[in-house]
Amino acid sequence: MVTKKTNTMTPDKLRLILIGTIFVMILGAGGLFWVFREQVLIPNANKVAEVSLSAKSRDSEVSRLENIKAILERDKDTVSKAARIVADTQSYQYQDQIIKDLTAYAKATGVTILRYDFNSGTVASGPGAAQPATGTEPAGLKSVSVAISLTNPVPYTSLMRFVHAIEANLTKMQLAGIAISTDPSNAVIANTLTIKVYTK
Repeated sequence: MVTKKTNTMTPDKLRLILIGTIFVMILGAGGLFWVFREQVLIPNANKVAEVSLSAKSRDSEVSRLENIKAILERDKDTVSKAARIVADTQSYQYQDQIIKDLTAYAKATGVTILRYDFNSGTVASGPGAAQPATGTEPAGLKSVSVAISLTNPVPYTSLMRFVHAIEANLTKMQLAGIAISTDPSNAVIANTLTIKVYTK
């Protein structure tokens, strides 16, 4: 008589299969979570951190600019004065050159300059006063006027050499006005000379 063995499912086998299946599921879930973490969670977290840092930086910059604006509004008089100082720098450079040139011409011709006045825009008037030339400024040039006072009396020939040096200089100076009167000692009294200097 032949006996036939059959594979029957016992409780122990079923328990082992269930434990193996749960273990495989846990490993699979862990692997999927690791992949999701590396490819999705971490890159997104980095992007969020970058955006947050950029937003904080922008907020800080906006706050700084608002503070600067408030300071400028509060100190607008000081800012205006500073702007005028910067704007006048080139003018002062021209004035230094004008004084240097006129001093050199005066020394070479025997004339002594007492005072320079860059604030006076008036041309000397009175007996013997020469009137300023009329017309427009040369194209592309601006003009600066300076009134100078000389030590009097001035020898006539020295004054004429001084005027010639002014008219013939390379700085483009032009005598715009002069007030003179005669002196008993064959000299002249030069009250004021107004000189126009052309600048770029």
